[in-house]
Parts: sequence; C-alpha cells; structure tokens
Amino acid sequence: MISLSATIDGTLGRLPPHIRAIVLILFSTLCFTSMHTVIRYAATEGQIHPFEVAFFRNVFGLLAVLPFALRGRAAAFRTKRLKLHAVRGTM
Repeated sequence: MISLSATIDGTLGRLPPHIRAIVLILFSTLCFTSMHTVIRYAATEGQIHPFEVAFFRNVFGLLAVLPFALRGRAAAFRTKRLKLHAVRGTM
C-alpha cells in the first residue's frame, strides 16, 4: 500500500512548489465540497440535523487521527507561534 506522503513526495514532489500548492488546494477544495454535499444529503434524507451529521463526521475524523498523535507524532502539532494560531482560530 502506498501512503499519501509517499505519493505527494513521489508524484507531486517533482512539480515546482507553487504548482504543487495549487494541486493540493484544489484537492482539499474537492474534499470539502464533497463532505458538505454528503452532510446535506444525509441531513435531508435521514431527517438528521446537519450539525449532528457534521459532529459525528468530526468525531470519526478525530478517531482516525488520534492513533497517529498518540504514537509520538504529536510533535508535528507543536508550534512556536501559539498566539497567531489562536488569532487564526478566532477568525
């Protein structure tokens, strides 16, 4: 099985940084749009409130990321600019 980071390093790694950024932004936009569409569909078809669908989507996303954070990769989440992250989160 090929990991996502290996694919980014291998396939996208040969692209110039600005083109790679554009591709990744377009991919993330596609993912967010798909997620929004699925939440809306689930909310209208199943008579479930959209906030409830989004909440459970985030809970399961957290469960998927949590093993990596607990296995010692939490260093990737550390920052030296905590105040700027707080401002960004507030915005």
